[in-house]
This record gives sequence, structure tokens and C-alpha cells, in this order.
Amino acid sequence: MPLLTKSLFTTSLGCPRKLYYAVHKTQYDNANSDNDFMRSLAEGGILVGALARHYYFSKYKSFAQYYIETKDKDEALRQTVEAMREQNAVIAEAAFEWNGCFVRVDILVKRGSTIKLIEVKSSSLQQKDEDKITSTTQRGEVNSAYRKYIYDLAFQKYVVENALGESVEGYLMLINSNKQCDVDGLNQMVRINTKTQTVDESGLKAYSPPTNEKDWLLLPCDMNMVCDAIIENRTTEQVEYMGTTFTDYVDMLLDSLREDKPITPHISSQCKNCEFKSGDPARSGYHRCWKECAGFTDADFEKPHTLELWGGKGFRKAKQLIAEGKYFLSDLKPLDYFNPKDSEANLDMCEFNPSSRRQMQIEKWSKGDMEPILLPGLKAEMEDWKFPLHFIDFETSTVALPFTKGRYPYETTAFQYSHHQLEKDGTLTHTEWISTDRCFPNFDFARALKRDLEGDSGTIFRYSHHENSVLNQITEQLKHSNEEDRFALIEFIESITHNSDNSNIGDRDMIDLCEVVVRYYYDPSMKGSNSIKVVLPAVLRSRELQKLYEKPYREYVSSPNFAEFDFSLINYIDNAHTEVGNPYKYLPAIGAELLEEGETSDSEDRINNGGLANANYAKLQYDGLSEDEKLKLRNALLRYCELDTMAMVLIYKFFKVHC
Repeated sequence: MPLLTKSLFTTSLGCPRKLYYAVHKTQYDNANSDNDFMRSLAEGGILVGALARHYYFSKYKSFAQYYIETKDKDEALRQTVEAMREQNAVIAEAAFEWNGCFVRVDILVKRGSTIKLIEVKSSSLQQKDEDKITSTTQRGEVNSAYRKYIYDLAFQKYVVENALGESVEGYLMLINSNKQCDVDGLNQMVRINTKTQTVDESGLKAYSPPTNEKDWLLLPCDMNMVCDAIIENRTTEQVEYMGTTFTDYVDMLLDSLREDKPITPHISSQCKNCEFKSGDPARSGYHRCWKECAGFTDADFEKPHTLELWGGKGFRKAKQLIAEGKYFLSDLKPLDYFNPKDSEANLDMCEFNPSSRRQMQIEKWSKGDMEPILLPGLKAEMEDWKFPLHFIDFETSTVALPFTKGRYPYETTAFQYSHHQLEKDGTLTHTEWISTDRCFPNFDFARALKRDLEGDSGTIFRYSHHENSVLNQITEQLKHSNEEDRFALIEFIESITHNSDNSNIGDRDMIDLCEVVVRYYYDPSMKGSNSIKVVLPAVLRSRELQKLYEKPYREYVSSPNFAEFDFSLINYIDNAHTEVGNPYKYLPAIGAELLEEGETSDSEDRINNGGLANANYAKLQYDGLSEDEKLKLRNALLRYCELDTMAMVLIYKFFKVHC
């Protein structure tokens, strides 16, 4: 039978049925398994793991040191047994097996009869908050923010203690977000080849870390008491979290593996983000669960689901509705989604309130009405917008290990922006900025943005809160810098942003186009989402907009990113030319511009969402890529970001045409 690994254990937390889907990976699609290496790289896991090993190998130089890199289970177990014979040892990736369970421990420190087990995570924690996770709450619960990590550690402690027949101490090692990096180039001391997916940690040998653990960038938290409470079934969240106690849960998972039998599923609002949800029903664990639990037929999956109801502005009833068996929008009554303080929806209302927006979504579906709604308050708001109009979008990354001394872990790295400028006469221009070098680019980013926006007093648009948050963070970074122009940059940023408590609102504060959509516009094709990736194809249903933008993109904007491509915003996906496809799906494949004449690309690798953009930025920071490959990724990042701001232009144009 398959062994219960710590990966399978953590996958099953919150939904034990996922164990079966994860084990039968040839039968069920898993959105999280496409490229574990690249995901770990983007999240910082590879770098943090390497630094943690270096910390412990440096701290215990007199101990025997082992790094068990083999992927072969039996060989890893053999090497671990050999290493554990040492009186004192530091072992990375130690392997232990017991009763059908198998774990690889990130770091194990053996000092005589004392054994410390350290689980390394790339999540951050402020040192002042350490006590919040190293003990249970007053109600005896494990901290919910770190619960999955702590249960992972408890499982490892449970297996290792039973395998060795002696007690071990459990530590959770997190990134100390309040600790400044003590050396330049730490991020680059680990060389990663993204093509071969290999890691070279030899560069860390030149770095002598602090001897005191309190000065480390990574913070080891003593979780022994919490782990013992979990293993002894004494924490109060266990039944709600897992359906049973910890030890019974482990036994249940083992029984499922031994019998190759799936655990009875439990459907809930969490199913919305299930990684085993696939477009192919035959390969979708999500579909199988709902068929078993709710008696769904194939046709039921085509009906508007309660999980599709817009959940913005504090709506938290989806969990309750699913528990009550109200699976479809047709099952819902006004009391299920309407706040009594809100007024009901009508077409004469100035703008939507949260309840009336949900009401409109349900009413549109029930009537089979696919016509969009624009409320009259939009026209009055648009009259206050001042030309030229500026549409901006940022791409950012949060780097676990800073590039430069004095920077903090997970400080926002603003590596790219796109900017479309629309004049009153309809002239549209595009400018952009990108940095793919190994550096801290934020101040140059701010300078470039200032140059692009300071020449006039036109209205600036963003989509959602991200851009405002990023600029506020850059302001704080500038305040602690020695940049000669820091005061001018801060003044500019404060003029186009607002701070978290609105105590400072710039006289040119950016307008959130997403909020404009939420207040005034609804299209049934958007269902319960207001993502720009959903709103763009919705507005392109407009015949007027289709006529305005039926030509290739380069006919409307002079941009080198699309100069060599016959890229169009309007792509009909039916012979009757009635339905327009999502332009994000038509972005050129990475590297298409480098193909020889007559050559075709079989690559389906398109950057068409923020997660991929961040992952590919991370990829550019490391080794294994040729200059041509770096150029491919860079160009793909530029195209993706440019389409985001062009989408904002199209949303504005839709409003203008239909108001």
C-alpha cells in the first residue's frame, strides 16, 4: 500500500477525501501538482530550506553532519539509521517509517539523548508574536493561522517518536519578518537551475551566520507542548478541523490507504477552491464528491451554484447555506443573502449595495436574462474624471530572502508596471517599466512611475487595492532610505494614494476601477466574480465595443510587445460571430517571437495570470536560462501586464459607450 507521507497527511487536512485523489494522481487532476519545484521557488521554500540547513550546520560544526539527498526511500532510511548512531549529529532530510507512515524531517539535531525535530516553512512571523503559536488559546485551540503547519509538525513528531521509541522535541522554523538581512546577496548564494530543477547551496559557505539563534533571519519556535497536546487529543479544535481526534484521524487515513478505499466526503463552502476540481468531470474529484454527497447529476453542475454567489462586502453565509442543503441559486430566498439594512434592487437606484448586487445576480439568472446593467450613478461619477486618463497595473513579488543587506523578508518587490494613457480625442499611448535583474528595484520603479504620471493632473485608475498598497509600502521604504530624491518621491506617491486609515488622501488619489464595477455594473456572465479576467470578456460582449476594436491590437496602440503578432482583442469562438473569447487566453505563447520563419511553437506556456507572472519573475532570478530564454520570459511578462491595463481601457470605453 502507499505510505502515509507528511505531504499526503497535510493534503488531507480539512478534507480527508483528498487523500484518495492525491494517491490516485493518474486518475484525478490536481491543480497544485503541475510544478511543485516552481511553486516552491516562487514561495521561497527552496531558499529558506537551504538557509536553515546552513544555519544548523554552521551552529553545530563539531557535530557529525549529514544531508540525505537521495529520493530512494530505503536508501534514505538506511542513511538515517547510520547517522543516528552518532552521539551528536545534525541530519537534513532524515527519514523515518512507522506503521505505514513515512516522513522526511527537514532538520534533526541529535545531542546525546536529546533529539530536536525542526520543520522549516517559508511563512513569516514577527518575533513578538511567537507566543501566539507556541501555546494554545484560552479555549485550548491551536492557532488557526498556523494550524496546518503545526499539525504537519505534530504528525512528524508522532511518527518519529514511535519509530525511535523515545521522545523528541518539535520546532517550527518560520521567517522572522522583523529581522533585517545581515548580508548582501543572500538570495543569490543559493544557485538554482530552473531547467534541471537542481539546487547548488555551495555559495552559502562564504556566509558566516550569527551564532545566536535570536539573530537569525529564521526563527525556531518551540512547539513541543502544542504538538503533545495534539497527539494526546487534548486540543479542542480537532473534531471540527478533522472530524475526529488526531490519532483516530491518522488511523482513518491509514485504513483508507490499506483498503484503497476513499473516505466518505463532506461538502462545504471550502469546495469552491478544491485543487481536485477539473474541467473534465471524469477526472474531477470535486465532481465525484458532489455526486456522492448531494446526488448531483452531470446536468446539475451546469446550474448556477450557491458558491458562485458574489461574496463581497462581508458576506459569510455560504458555509451555512451549503450545510442547509441550499446548493443552487434557485434554492435561495432573500433572507439567505439580503441584509435588512440594505435597500432592494431596482433599475432606478443610483448604485448597488452589497445585498442588491446579489439580488440582481439571482434575479438575472432566474429570468434567463443575460443583458448587462449599468446604473445611472456611473454617468455622474464619470463626469468628474479628468483627461488624460491613466490606467496602471503593477506586478510584484515578495522575496523570502532579501537581495540586499538591511532589507526585510517578504518586502514587496515592485518589478514591473504597465501604463496606458487615453487622451480626450481618443489617442491611446502605452509606456512601461520592468526590472528583471537581481536587485531591489522599488525606488527606480517609483522614479519611472513619477516620470510617467507627473506631467499632468489627469485621473489615474487602478484595478483593486494592490497598487495603492504597494505604493504605501514603497513610501515606508523611502522613509528609511538615504535616496537623495526620497522626499520628492514620497510627495508624489502621497499625492496619488491614500493610507490605510484614510487620514491622508492624495489630491489625485487613484480611482479603483474594480470598485466602480461593483457599484454600478453587473453582467450575468461574470457570475459572482469581479476579477478583471472575468470583467474583460463580459464587456467585450458589447457589439459597440466589438466594432470599435475589431482590428489587430497594434492598430490601436504602438507597442513593441505586440508589434510582431497578429494579436486581436476580439476573437470570436463561434461561427456566427456572436461570442467573443477571453483575450487572456489568446496571449502569444512564451518565446513565439523567437521562432524561425515557418517554425511553429508547441508551447502552451502563456503568462495569463498574476501567479504565473510572479513565478516566472522568480525564474528569471536564477540559473539555467539562456539569454534567449530570459528574453522570452521578459517579453511574456510585458505582454501580460500590458493586457491588464488595456483591459481597464476597454472597461472604461464600455462605460463611455453605454452610459
